[in-house]
Amino acid sequence: MPLNTGDDRMSGTAVPSLKRGRSPGEASQSGGQRMLGGEDRGNGSSSLGAAGSAPDSSSVPGPQSAPGPSTPKKPRLSRPKQRQRKQPRLKPQQTGPLHLHIRMLWNLLSQNTLPVPVSPVDISNFNQRFTSANNRADDIEKLIQGVTSSSNAIAASVQAVKHNAFLGRGVIAKQVGRIEDSFLEKIFSAITALGLDRWAPDVTGGHPDSVYNLVHEQVAISTFKMLLASFVYRFMNADMTVGNDNALCVRIYRQFVFGHIGRKVKEELRKPGSVEQRNERTNTYKRRSRLRDNRIQLLKNESFRPQVLKLALESESHSDDELDDTSTANMPTYLIRKKVGRAHKVAVLFHTLDSRYEGTINRQKGQRGDRIRKVPVPEINSQFTQMPKDVPIDFFDPDYFNNFFSVKERAHYAENGVALPSEEHCESTSIDIWKNMSEAKFMETYGNEVLAQYKVPTKEEIEQLDEYEDEDGEESSET
Repeated sequence: MPLNTGDDRMSGTAVPSLKRGRSPGEASQSGGQRMLGGEDRGNGSSSLGAAGSAPDSSSVPGPQSAPGPSTPKKPRLSRPKQRQRKQPRLKPQQTGPLHLHIRMLWNLLSQNTLPVPVSPVDISNFNQRFTSANNRADDIEKLIQGVTSSSNAIAASVQAVKHNAFLGRGVIAKQVGRIEDSFLEKIFSAITALGLDRWAPDVTGGHPDSVYNLVHEQVAISTFKMLLASFVYRFMNADMTVGNDNALCVRIYRQFVFGHIGRKVKEELRKPGSVEQRNERTNTYKRRSRLRDNRIQLLKNESFRPQVLKLALESESHSDDELDDTSTANMPTYLIRKKVGRAHKVAVLFHTLDSRYEGTINRQKGQRGDRIRKVPVPEINSQFTQMPKDVPIDFFDPDYFNNFFSVKERAHYAENGVALPSEEHCESTSIDIWKNMSEAKFMETYGNEVLAQYKVPTKEEIEQLDEYEDEDGEESSET
């Protein structure tokens, strides 16, 4: 259908008005009729003939006066939506000490340990003693500050925390192990003085402002302030001003208890074992990322060829590990999982780099060595099957590359060239010979022999791939 353009107006063709739905001629005619009607009403008669005949020429109206300017409408002011001010992100020096204090009260000394949900019996026993947390707030505070008693129950609670701290392997357990027994006794004495069997806020069904949860909140914050003022958390570089800001303490407390821990408890109730699996997966990712960073830095420090550096840039290039259950807490050992599809010579090179990194760290004052990793017998395959996307062709085992990759995948990795010589040259004594050779000399000396082991796509296969990609590009542009 042809469109109306400016050429129609230049040739005199009437262009319909989009606003009023009629042509300019129709608009002027209706205006004349309105004027005629006004004069007729003034004379008391109509100048129109029967059946709507046209007006006589003598009745044509005179010049029309321009209508007065209309008052423009005031634009409606749009009120901008008020955005809620984001609270400033808290620092570890502010949150860490109170988080650790809560974990001691709960005896949760690892990321995988979760509190037992509160039972109706616990709530019923509590309600017999407390009716209003607000009315008893001052009494609770005085009771906590004045506790000096000791009992078998208090000693048992302290012993349970210290025992778990001794057996624990993680950072939380080690931090709790630095707290003196006398301060732990003050914490659990306050709980006993209030008549509580244990410190157990209700994170699954209770509201944070319920009497039950408010009493537990007051116990936690009051005892935390007491230990903070005694410089118990100085080893954590604690922010001492937090103890003077009760609102901040409440914010940190509720975000951790009802947010972080509460979500984990509910998740575990829905799917038992899911929290431990997720924590282990997260920790594995972190360990693998640290391993990657160490190897990249050492490759740079040792002035390796860029192709070799490319082997280590992606996290997917590195094997993950798992904690050896037979190792001790003081000297944990991790079992290396086999990276399926990776050439063995890459593992040989990486393990050589790890040994050099360990020696470098040991020579530096105040630096802690890396984790102890060993290859188990029999080997354990990695739980991560994703492959790196941009590595040289010889990152992969030749059999794996030739039999499990498509032509398109093989063409992609072949473009990245060769990084390493054969496996016997990846030992520590031979590395310095080739590590920063020129590309041409390396390929002549080692690379062509390595490349011959891989099924590189032929010229005809590459051309066919290009043709299909061009067709796919045309189809996508048409849609």
